[in-house]
Amino acid sequence: MIVLCFSAKEKTINEVASEEDEKMLLGENLYRVIEEWFPDNAAKITGMLLEMNNEGIKEMLNNKSILRMKATAAYETLTQ
Repeated sequence: MIVLCFSAKEKTINEVASEEDEKMLLGENLYRVIEEWFPDNAAKITGMLLEMNNEGIKEMLNNKSILRMKATAAYETLTQ
């Protein structure tokens, strides 16, 4: 289960009311992880990955090796 933080309250994905809210919470969680790997480009990489559908993002958050691979590919695209 993915636990997301939003305004000091914890919510699970299933408790999020709208797809927009879900995307925002997924983005916050993506950003936290990506910031550890690419601190100077975390916002841009997060934005690139948020173009994926929510199910794909959830899969990445549950599998850090996939997330690392996608984030690295996005970083390489930015730095070309």
